[in-house]
Amino acid sequence: MCSDLAWQLRNEGFNNVRALRCSGPTFIYSAWRRGEKVRVYISPISGRIRKIVPAY
Repeated sequence: MCSDLAWQLRNEGFNNVRALRCSGPTFIYSAWRRGEKVRVYISPISGRIRKIVPAY
């Protein structure tokens, strides 16, 4: 499941996708998009992106 969601992010235009947490109600990934490093929060049940926030 964790790698499937990472693959989904890559297909949606994210680069250098790295899983930070693959447990609990929300999976968290670190990635780059449009030259900005972001954290992506995804529902493991639906696969929908819940939130994208800048990562510092």
